Amino acid sequence: MWVRIITVLVLAPVVIALTLILPTRWFSVVLLAVALMGLYEWNRLTIKSSGVFSIAAIGLAAATWWLVSQPQLLLAICALAALFWAYQIYALQQFEQRFNRSQLPASAPDMTPGSKCAFSWGVFCLLGAWAALVLLHQQAEQGPIATIALLVMVWAADSFAYFTGKAFGRHPLAPGLSPNKTVEGVIGGLFGAALAAGLGFFIIDFSQDFSVMMLLVWIASGLCAALFSVAGDLYESRLKRLAGVKDSGHLLPGHGGVLDRIDGVIAATPVFVTLVFMTPVFVMPGTWPL
Repeated sequence: MWVRIITVLVLAPVVIALTLILPTRWFSVVLLAVALMGLYEWNRLTIKSSGVFSIAAIGLAAATWWLVSQPQLLLAICALAALFWAYQIYALQQFEQRFNRSQLPASAPDMTPGSKCAFSWGVFCLLGAWAALVLLHQQAEQGPIATIALLVMVWAADSFAYFTGKAFGRHPLAPGLSPNKTVEGVIGGLFGAALAAGLGFFIIDFSQDFSVMMLLVWIASGLCAALFSVAGDLYESRLKRLAGVKDSGHLLPGHGGVLDRIDGVIAATPVFVTLVFMTPVFVMPGTWPL
């Protein structure tokens, strides 16, 4: 556990500093580098093809360089990614039920190890998270702070869930996918996300446009993001279970691979950004919402 905590204490200040210092164009490049590391691990969990990975990486790099200046398309990608993750809640439930009946759906076309479809979903999921963070980052003066606030919500949900589950966990959430996850842990994670969302809202400083409804939408979006971060975690657990591995990689001590660290962020960010940017009551300072 201490190795896990030390890794977070080292990485978090770096992420926060880069988010605050870099202009959106170069921030997007850093995000792309992280996404490509995640895609490399996704490739190892699915098709294990260096050729396909190289083609996808080049395509993703070219697409992201152009998309930075296309906010409407970024929002559309976020919305599609949010719909994908909404469907995954149902799909993960079906997987869990089949696993409990010893009918592991290893032949599912979208998840089978070796399936190009499984790898393609990885490209799409990582692009969705990239689009969400870039779109949020480029919004007026508050964009970088808002981006950090979103990341902190996900980190708080993950941390609160981990420690609450360790202390009070009694009821397994999805033992077929992730035996250590508990209902109590999820509740603790929601509490942590709500707390982080409330603090983040006031740190961002919406004083000129403040309303109680804006605060409620922000916190509600944070709670939804926290729930979907669990879906992202379980989705990656399903990938690893079908691939027969414990971790997606070994780059981050105490966490495993890059995907093991960002799986919740991949699902949570497009959901949060879609909810906030498509809610009419949420009129943000400057050029927000677009």
